[in-house]
Amino acid sequence: QRTQISSNEGNILLAMSAIESHQFSSISAAAKAFNILKATLTRRVNRGISRECFTPRNKNLTQAEEEVLVREILKLDSQGL
Repeated sequence: QRTQISSNEGNILLAMSAIESHQFSSISAAAKAFNILKATLTRRVNRGISRECFTPRNKNLTQAEEEVLVREILKLDSQGL
């Protein structure tokens, strides 16, 4: 799935570049040509940020806290708890 995400991200960047250089008259046409969802391309063109890079406002833990929590859960899981 990671390869598909990377490939999709590449297509999104190519589509955005094509739109900026006026190779397509609409976001719909670019989305269709690059085989990506129109809603995804519209969001990226308007806001410019990918979901992977987006941090929600209601996020309660820092990245470091999340990593510690995941590590502890995996440790407990490996012990059969």
